[in-house]
Amino acid sequence: MDNITDLSLTEWALFFSIVAGLATALTLLFTIYQHFSNRNFANPKLKPIAHTLDKALTGRADDIKAIRKHFEFSHKPLTIHGGPGIGKTVLARELAQQHYIDRWVMLPLSSESGMKTSLEPIASQLKIEDKDNIEAFIRNTLEAMRKDKSRWLVILDNADTSIETERARKYALNTNDLDFIVTSQLGVWPESFQCYPLAPLLIEDATALLSKLSGRPADENLRCLAENLDRLPLALTLIGTDLGHLPSSVSVKDYADSFTKRLLKTPVNERYSKSVTVAVSLAVKRLSDREKKILYLAAFMDPNDISAEHFLRGAESTEKHDHTLLASNTYDLCSDKVELNLALAACEDHSLLYPNKWRGVPTRRIHRTTQWVLRQGMSDDTISKWVVSATQLSLAQIEENPQLNTKRWLAYHRLAPHLQPLLFFASKIKGENVQLLNLLANRIAQFLSHATTDQVRAMEIRQRNIEICEATFGRDSSEYGIALGNLALSQDQIGRNMQGSNKEIFDMETEKNFLLAARIIKRFPDKNLDLANYIDGLASFYWARDNLEKSELKHKRALNLRVSNNATSACLGTSYDNLGTVYHRLAKSETDKSKAKELYHNSTKYMKKALFHIRSHCGELHFDTAICLNNLAVNCFSLKDYNAALEFRLRSVAIVKLMSDRGIISCDHPRLALYNERLLENYEMIGLEARETNDLIAKEIAKVLKTLP
Repeated sequence: MDNITDLSLTEWALFFSIVAGLATALTLLFTIYQHFSNRNFANPKLKPIAHTLDKALTGRADDIKAIRKHFEFSHKPLTIHGGPGIGKTVLARELAQQHYIDRWVMLPLSSESGMKTSLEPIASQLKIEDKDNIEAFIRNTLEAMRKDKSRWLVILDNADTSIETERARKYALNTNDLDFIVTSQLGVWPESFQCYPLAPLLIEDATALLSKLSGRPADENLRCLAENLDRLPLALTLIGTDLGHLPSSVSVKDYADSFTKRLLKTPVNERYSKSVTVAVSLAVKRLSDREKKILYLAAFMDPNDISAEHFLRGAESTEKHDHTLLASNTYDLCSDKVELNLALAACEDHSLLYPNKWRGVPTRRIHRTTQWVLRQGMSDDTISKWVVSATQLSLAQIEENPQLNTKRWLAYHRLAPHLQPLLFFASKIKGENVQLLNLLANRIAQFLSHATTDQVRAMEIRQRNIEICEATFGRDSSEYGIALGNLALSQDQIGRNMQGSNKEIFDMETEKNFLLAARIIKRFPDKNLDLANYIDGLASFYWARDNLEKSELKHKRALNLRVSNNATSACLGTSYDNLGTVYHRLAKSETDKSKAKELYHNSTKYMKKALFHIRSHCGELHFDTAICLNNLAVNCFSLKDYNAALEFRLRSVAIVKLMSDRGIISCDHPRLALYNERLLENYEMIGLEARETNDLIAKEIAKVLKTLP
């Protein structure tokens, strides 16, 4: 076939059929390729996350089988519900490891920041750097997990309050290709969830679990003890472990008789099962004084992720700075690293603390039921002692106002989840100790405002703080005024993003709180610097709502108060920077070009003063320094001084980027995204193409990073 024109009709037909077949095959291959591309085969494959499990589960084979069957035919989130201590979480973890083999994650519903922390090992693999907020970070990470080739399970743990159940609903719906299990004490859930009630163990399984943990034969005595424990896994685990620590000369019958006597003394109306209450108290009884102190302190912290480092950092901070702040009993408890780890290990060995090491950081968890029982077993005086100890331990690690010392923000990240339980017990403590808790609450709320921009949670903490101050010191106290001013600061930030009639009502409430706070604090001459803070906050409130005349007057008054009361350079810098932003806004709205130019120069003068003061007090690697540099860049662009503007902007971006890289601020902090976006816009303004711009920005930021500490 040297010449194609010599082909017969039959050969031509064969030739065209082959070509048509090839075309069809290529089209099919292309369709398949597109299909699998849409299934995100191009996405990076997620690596499994290694987990350390609790003690092996016994007797839940039928439950695991039923739950697996549900996920074979349905994508509905499944809620495992039952009373305290019935083993919901352990069952979920065991099922996860049996059938998902390290392709699962457990998220504590007690806080969104805790959920975010648990997802970070997965998000870092996928290079997720959300630009908006914690909720978006969680959603984007879950969406990326959904698109992975392997199926993942997400356990949403402890949906026992209205806030926690709302979080479960928010994240567990629309879950195609991603399985969700929710653990909860609540049995009523919307139809969008499949409910799975969990019963106590069968008597045979309960006896086998006791036998495995205690090392005793599964005879009639052990069976009788298992029945007395209501066949609840938590009680069985605690008692089985306790029996395992006792010499063989102590018979199961004698132990069961002793247990039954203690059970009779337990009030019938206890919220939790009597057998769990007694089991916890017996386990605690075996601990040394040092080990008990660890457990009591843990009982007033968040149940998730309590690390040995938390205690040690507090002790080291106290020793280094010669504080008298930390209670002596807590310092003694935490100061010796070896003894501390031995005490933690003993609590773990008695099943009162549980290991949680899958994220690469060794931490312990205290079971919610154990936590509750320990709290119930203490008098008000004892509760006060341990709430104060936990508060002092936290304060020793953070020391300064978080707005002024960003180097301590890593400590704030660790401490933030532990504040809520402490605030819950505020009514149990009095006098100066309430001041300590107020101080911790204010600093954590301030940290949330600046480092994570979680203004809603900051506002919740500040509202609770107002209740504490009102009950303890009264509405005419400086403490109440300061708490009210702090609440107004959070409300101002939230109100800026609101719209419609609700915004107007919310803004009226915010302004009222600012004015009332200033009126109260004005009566206390020693609080003039606090007064300046809230007048400055009110001025920023007016600035954000375009009332520039009021804003200028209030900012000047705040500056005068700060100057006359010897405020720190950081506070003076904030005042100068705020005035600079007012004059910048006035210049933008000025139609007379010569007046506008004069206002821009006035703005630049104040901003340069601000930069000098903030740098001298806070240093270069600081959030406020970055904000000040950014504001100067905005001014310079308005004056068409592009070289100076780009220099300020690059340094601002580099500072925020380095803070993010070092974990000082979250990678999804909105300022990081905002400054990057503006820098890109600024380069485009001077005529560079996008690809060239990105390359140039990367090189320029790399240069600036080398000059930072």
